Amino acid sequence: MRLMSLIILATLATAAPAHAGWNEYVYPELGVAKDFPAPPQMEKSTYKAPLAKEVPDIVLSVVQGGITYRMTVADFSARAGEGANLLGEAESLRSSGVGKTATLVDFPLYDKGANSVYGTMLSVDKKDGEHAMSALFFNKGRLYIVEAIVPPGNPNRLSPDLARFMPSIRFHLEGYGFDVATGHDYPLGDDSPEDRDTRPIPGYKPPAGFSPALDQPLANLPRK
Repeated sequence: MRLMSLIILATLATAAPAHAGWNEYVYPELGVAKDFPAPPQMEKSTYKAPLAKEVPDIVLSVVQGGITYRMTVADFSARAGEGANLLGEAESLRSSGVGKTATLVDFPLYDKGANSVYGTMLSVDKKDGEHAMSALFFNKGRLYIVEAIVPPGNPNRLSPDLARFMPSIRFHLEGYGFDVATGHDYPLGDDSPEDRDTRPIPGYKPPAGFSPALDQPLANLPRK
């Protein structure tokens, strides 16, 4: 996540005590794993938009504290080559219109190397007081729309649960390894150091006594 989104999400995270009960739910058939504050309800529906027309989708949602936490996965497997335009349409539908103020929060990056998935994160406020955060992705023929919607007048507008919900998504379902030398996670099976994340981690230091020459073969510990 880039600096602006970290600032916004960090502000939310310090606004109030976090709620317990969060878990990651893995959906191999949808190519995604997502954190929710409670077991989400699953509904089969239809995604409709002018360019998209009508395609089947799956909606996973939880309402907690008056906030709707929702992820929509629309199936465009037959139109994967149109992903950029379909993603752009979804972004436009959420950010434009009378009475809306939209802020581009970030271009989040998930996974590394050949597994990289980029998206767009938006913050949208309506004239009636509704506040929503959205993160949108197109990956492998599917459109993913992650939304946290706070209705007008809800006192949980700055709930830290929004910061917990928005970035918690995973597309590489095989899991991750951890490089003790650098402190970076990377997708299991991605053995090329040239395409991993090499951005410095502020303040990271390998454990005391760690020796790359001796310990590196044993240092790549699997992580879920």
